[in-house]
Amino acid sequence: MRAIDTDTLEQLFSAETDYVWLPALSLESAATQFHLVANMENITVNGVAYQACPFEFSMPNDDEESPPQIETAIDAVGPVGKSLIRQFQSLTVAPTGKVALIRGYREGTAWQFTEEFAQSGWTVTSLGVTATAITLTMGFDMNILNEPATLGRIIPAVAPGLFR
Repeated sequence: MRAIDTDTLEQLFSAETDYVWLPALSLESAATQFHLVANMENITVNGVAYQACPFEFSMPNDDEESPPQIETAIDAVGPVGKSLIRQFQSLTVAPTGKVALIRGYREGTAWQFTEEFAQSGWTVTSLGVTATAITLTMGFDMNILNEPATLGRIIPAVAPGLFR
């Protein structure tokens, strides 16, 4: 994974590009792991097999008064969807997850995929399962808005080279 730089942003927002951008979702709990990609075919990224499954994200809100949350709707029609419904219904512990942006490009006749951006640490805070869809709300376990800002402080005991 790399930081999103200006070249990546240019490729991402370009009207014409040689790249395809795919959202990905990874969830894991004690019993199971899910690696889903919004694509028509399964792909492998850095040795991780992502299962093709149509889904949509709503990006975290930019409201400074509430912690960020991601709303995800997974289309659960077909054999893959039915399998996901059974697995989600059997969960006893809220899974934790990662959302990612995967870049695909054609190299010769084969597609190559790289994870360009990922944000981990999300926990499923609510789960809805119907016969045709799975809806997830993901947030953070801790209230990051009200945490003390002492972890990243630079003091002489931590970074003496900065205080010469």
